[in-house]
Amino acid sequence: MTAPLILFGAAHWDLIARPDRPAAPGDDLPGRILRRPGGVAANLAVALAALGRTVRLVAPLGADPDGEA
Repeated sequence: MTAPLILFGAAHWDLIARPDRPAAPGDDLPGRILRRPGGVAANLAVALAALGRTVRLVAPLGADPDGEA
């Protein structure tokens, strides 16, 4: 058994805007905004866990609704 990897860094919400069709400069298009967990350390922890590694993430979280989520 290998020791767990301990990652220190960011864990936050990524907001990703996706238009319904390709955009050109100056366009105002309908689309969707996706909210996904993100942050370099959090993304790396998820990827390593998917490869079967035991991972621990140490990241500051706010005491607000986003931090609670």
